[in-house]
Amino acid sequence: MLTPRELEVLRLMPTHSSKEIARELGIAADTVRNHQYYIRQKLGIVGGGRTRTVLKGIELGLINLD
Repeated sequence: MLTPRELEVLRLMPTHSSKEIARELGIAADTVRNHQYYIRQKLGIVGGGRTRTVLKGIELGLINLD
């Protein structure tokens, strides 16, 4: 389903901005946004943004907020 890098990005989304994710992972902010786009596509999120993506990740057990 999601690549290991996409999972890393998804798991950082609740607490980090795209720029912060980029800095933490050592990649460009545009690359983070590309990963977020593909995450939404793979999770079937149409027309949704960051909040919907994070909520779907939690629902699917891909994000643990503990």
